Formats: sequence, structure tokens, C-alpha cells
Amino acid sequence: MNEPGPECSPLTQLQRNMYICGKLPLYRLPLLYPLRENESYEDVRQAVTDTLLHYPALQVRYSYLPESRSFIQRHVPLEADTLEISVVKECGDAVSYIRSSTASVDPADGYPWRLQFLEDGNRRYLYLEFHHICIDGLGIRNLEETLEARLAGRPPGPRGRDFESYLRVSDLEASCGTSSGSFGGFSGGSGGDSGGGSGREEPAAARIPPAGKGGSPAADRVCLPLTGSRWERVERIARRLGVSRNAVCQAAVEEAVRRCGEGAVYGVIGNWRMAFGSFRDVGCHVRIIPGVIGEAESPGERMKRIFAGQLPGLRREPEAEEGAGSRMEYAIVYSYEENLFRRMRFIPADRLSKFDIYIRVCREGEEAKAEIEYNRSKYEPSQMMQLLGILDEVLENCAQEEEESGELAREIR
Repeated sequence: MNEPGPECSPLTQLQRNMYICGKLPLYRLPLLYPLRENESYEDVRQAVTDTLLHYPALQVRYSYLPESRSFIQRHVPLEADTLEISVVKECGDAVSYIRSSTASVDPADGYPWRLQFLEDGNRRYLYLEFHHICIDGLGIRNLEETLEARLAGRPPGPRGRDFESYLRVSDLEASCGTSSGSFGGFSGGSGGDSGGGSGREEPAAARIPPAGKGGSPAADRVCLPLTGSRWERVERIARRLGVSRNAVCQAAVEEAVRRCGEGAVYGVIGNWRMAFGSFRDVGCHVRIIPGVIGEAESPGERMKRIFAGQLPGLRREPEAEEGAGSRMEYAIVYSYEENLFRRMRFIPADRLSKFDIYIRVCREGEEAKAEIEYNRSKYEPSQMMQLLGILDEVLENCAQEEEESGELAREIR
């Protein structure tokens, strides 16, 4: 085996966790891409082929080398003529068809993706499913742009530096001798402190006291639509305070967790692209950044503090010590996504929970929602709905307070 080079690299810590759990029904990234009437299956197949050939980081095989106890990813060029996409006729509801599948893509068995055409009445879709080990949300956006360019007869855009970026992440992790946080605390999310033997008392992991049900960590989901007046509140608060919509939502999540739980440290889904500036990369460059819930803060102060903390990560490369992040296995994790895709639609389908509680705020076009994926063996739906109810209350109260303060300022003038 050659030493890691431009098209061969060790797995990052998060990728190693995903590889180890490769046969389990999680880390699925199923996507539906609706086809237009004038797009034939052969035209789409050729565009998909061109797109996959454009990205070496999607033409990969993963393996574990027992002699060196290492995990690697290696570019194995796709043979274009061998790519076939089967057609599933009368699949019924396409979303139900995807979610009814119990088979995840095994990263130890061939390329980390599968493809089908689905026919649902008069509607046709390209169904792509990736294992998360090879791609993330920003990577899917880049892939979609290339796919649409090829369908339109345009050349693909510039390619990213995926393997180079993987090597940079691995170097940062190796320099610390620790992991970059537990992505998918399939062990259950210990909720303990980060340890490390430094003698310092670290803040405890944030957690919601479980209902004590027991059993396997099956995933379930509850959702709060953030459309209409609810999303207008988010935008109004962000404008008045001069912060991002992400900061507004994250602050509301922090307040909900503070009221319902204990501890202070939770995980925030981030991305190495922000530090490296490699925005054309298509691989999996997810990182988990520790967030700490402040105590004596108003909602507005919390939003400004979170926003101020988001800015440095967009402008600099991380220090070596933060490449490893926390050793803590986060019980609660937050992510924010806004208008990632044009035509692609992500279908959550994991059967097991990656974290005890995963709070995801996402917006696509005019549709927005706060969704909680949670460990059904530990929590009741009512507990998760309580979290969402507090989040909604915080946004409503904060919008009202900001509106009143604005009216008072106008009266004083």
C-alpha cells in the first residue's frame, strides 16, 4: 500500500467512527432529485457519470489496515461504461419507499453510494443515496451544481482539494493525539466531562434527564414548522440585533436546553471548509465544535455572544489544539442549514439515533422547521415537544421585547 498522497489519505476521526458503524442503519444521506419532462434517463445517467468522474473523493474505497491499525480512503477510478441505474416502476410514494429501506450503504463494500430512478405516478426522480463518510451537505450542494451543469451541457466548475483537506484535518488531529469530537455518539453519549487529566474542572456536558425507558437507540423525530410569522420573528430579531439567523436559532435552542436540562456543553455542527477556505470540496469535512450555555444572559445577549463566536471560525485556520476539539461525547448537538440545495431534497431516514438529542434547524426556500431527532430508548415525544415549545416561546418573547424597545426608542427621539 502506498503512503497517503494526493488521492489517498487516512480517515478523519469522524470518518473512522462512521466506518466502524458502517453496517448499521445510520449515516444515511438519501436524496431525491425530481426530473423534468425533457430529461431522459440516458441523459441523466450520463450527467451523473460525468459528475462522479469529476470528483475523485466520490470514487473511493475504504479499508482498515490491521498491521498499522489505520483506516484509509483511496481513489479507485470509476469505469464510466459500467455505471448502470435501475428503474423502479410504481414505487408508490417516493419518500416512503426510501424510508422503508433498512439497508444502508456499507462503506466497506464498494463505492459509498447507490443510484436508482423512481417512478411515482407521473413523477420521476433520480434517487441518490450516499454514506455520510464520503460527503456532507456542502459537498452535496457542489455535486448538485455540477450535475445541473452537465444536464445543461455546460462544463463542470473547478474541483476541490478533498484529499489535501483530509490530510490537513488528520495532521491537526494527530498533533493533539485526540479525536475531533464524537460524531454520532452511538455509544449513547456519556454526558461526562471532557477529562484530559489537566486538573481543571471542565463544564459538564449538557443533557436532558432521560425518562429511563431502556432498549435499543432507535431514532424518532418531532418537528416544529417555522413558517410564516414564526420565521418572520427570526428575521426581525436578527435584523434588529445585527446578528445571523443561525445565532438567533442557536440562542433559542440554548435557552430551551438550559430550562429543561443540566450541564453546559453541547456540540455544534461545523465544517472544516470554513477554516481551510476549500469551498469546492465535495467530501465529508464535518467537525463538531463545543458550544457552552451561558447562565446570566438575556436572549439578546446570548444571540450577540453566539454571533461574535461564529465570526472567527470563518476567517482563520484552527489552532492545533482545537483541531482535536473536545473529547466529550456530546449528548446534545445542534446544526443549522439554510438553502443548501436547489432541486435536491434530503430525506431523513436513519433508524438509529446518532446522538441522544440532535436539534436541526433548516430552511429551504419558504419552508423552515426545527426538527429534533432523539434516542427513543431514553426520551418520550412529550419531552422533545416541550423543548420545541420553549424554543418557540423564546423567539416570540424576544421578538416582542425587541419590538417594544424599538417603539420606546422612537418615542424618545
